[in-house]
Amino acid sequence: MSLNETREVEALQRVMDELQKVYKNKVLPLEEYYNFDNFDLPPMGDKDFNIKPTILLVGEYSTGKTTFIKYLLSRGYPGMKVSPEPSTDNFCTISYGENDKLLPGHALVSDPSKDYRALGKFGNNLLDELTCIEIQSSVVENLTIIDSPGILSDMSNVKRGYDFPRVIDWFAEHADRIVLLFDAQKLEVGDEMKAILDLLTKNIHKVRIVLNKSDLIDYQQLFRVYGALMFYLGKIIPSRFVPRVYIGSFWDEPFSRLSTEESRQLLEAEKQDLLEDLRNLPRDLAMEKLDYVIKRSRLVRCHAHLIAYLKKEMPSIFRKQARKDNLIFNLSDIYFHVEEEYRIPRGDFPPIEVFQKYLRTADFSKFQTLKPKLIEIVDRMLLCEIPILKDMALQASSLTPAIRGGAFGLGMEGPFSTLAISGVDIGANSPFWAVRYDKSKYDKIFYSLNPIEGRISSDDAKNEMMKSKLPNSVLGKIWVLADHDGDNLLDDEEFALALYLIKLKLDGCDLPAELPRHLIPPSQLGLDCAEGKIKYGIGLVAGILMGLHFILFGRGGRLREDEFVKRGGFHY
Repeated sequence: MSLNETREVEALQRVMDELQKVYKNKVLPLEEYYNFDNFDLPPMGDKDFNIKPTILLVGEYSTGKTTFIKYLLSRGYPGMKVSPEPSTDNFCTISYGENDKLLPGHALVSDPSKDYRALGKFGNNLLDELTCIEIQSSVVENLTIIDSPGILSDMSNVKRGYDFPRVIDWFAEHADRIVLLFDAQKLEVGDEMKAILDLLTKNIHKVRIVLNKSDLIDYQQLFRVYGALMFYLGKIIPSRFVPRVYIGSFWDEPFSRLSTEESRQLLEAEKQDLLEDLRNLPRDLAMEKLDYVIKRSRLVRCHAHLIAYLKKEMPSIFRKQARKDNLIFNLSDIYFHVEEEYRIPRGDFPPIEVFQKYLRTADFSKFQTLKPKLIEIVDRMLLCEIPILKDMALQASSLTPAIRGGAFGLGMEGPFSTLAISGVDIGANSPFWAVRYDKSKYDKIFYSLNPIEGRISSDDAKNEMMKSKLPNSVLGKIWVLADHDGDNLLDDEEFALALYLIKLKLDGCDLPAELPRHLIPPSQLGLDCAEGKIKYGIGLVAGILMGLHFILFGRGGRLREDEFVKRGGFHY
């Protein structure tokens, strides 16, 4: 790691340290006083403030979880097994190490540096199926990947020996991204998957859904499967918005013969979108942790008011159970009363059904009365300290390096760069003008407008550009980009550029804020307008003379194109 990267990581660590200090000193005392951890949200520990983000992979068997990890790493790892039958039968954490090695579950839980000691509460059966793999890979220098056993569609004849949904819930609570994979060839949502999805609801903001192996079905089937998946998810996930579904095939195999060029471009674009989201995890980590602490603080504050109100409403001696049942039944009225009295937004309250379920098994005699001092500390923290931490987190996020290596470093350079195969980036790696292929077509339109001295007026250009039916605001931006010399007239190059930009916009591409070098008209590239036109004319004459030279003297007299450009010739 370079000196600059070390400083950037240290900046992120400082933010995490300060955030952890604020949480432990201001929020945790309120949580402990009102037993917030009994509400299925354990206290945040050291692992929750780790500067290395964690990705959890979840999915039914044979959806490609292990292959997905291999794709991210661009290499295999010890203990990896890929097969059509259930191959991953254990939880596997993959982290960085100087040498490849495998650490069994009991040793992992006993290692205080690994922060997995809490998993011991799930028993030996889980620890027997838990491993930690350390590999020397730049991908996991700033990242931890967790693979999970395949979710089974039929659980009638399967005994795992431990509470699988609760273990998934524990990993999900401590993960920063949850990649949920489905197989495009066999879309199934069994009972165990429904139970897992129900548990993931509270962490739905972390979930990224992948419809994997999408190249193995044709384009028409792909959209049918996608629609069916969205229908299932919409019924299961109790949220207004289902997380985005990424369509892709995450492996290094050739595309299936069923894939068309159109579907290949779609799969490549979707793949890069997901990789970009994962690549920037370290940069987003500080702000996401800060956001979670804020959200948690507001939940704890609301929890404290609810518990204190229920405590106040309980009788001292007689009819305690009847009063408890009545309070639980009328919980919506209690929500309204607490909301009005303490000015707590309704969005901070837990779902009524979830809180009622918690209260039915809770011991009301252990509830605490209201302690305003603890709540005031949290309120002051939200008002005074969080804004300072927000500025620190924003600064650290801008400095923190993204994940590199493996799939995160592939295709970023050269002609296969996904950043240069579409939109305004087409032709960025070429020494020639990007519009040159379409210029002859645009020239026919240009000369049909009867240019005067090689230029057309803004009114003539406007009439032609309006045919695209793009909004005036968009056409205005295209005009500013195309009229590169700012003379309020368009020559043939500028007109061709304007129509080229219109074509890109109609294809759904974004316009650049400034004109990139490969789109600047050749006659104006690196020159002011007058000098550019003179040199362009000289280059044109030189081109004609060189053409005559070639005709008269054959190949021996031909000047290479790149040399011609260097000598001032046109280059489109």
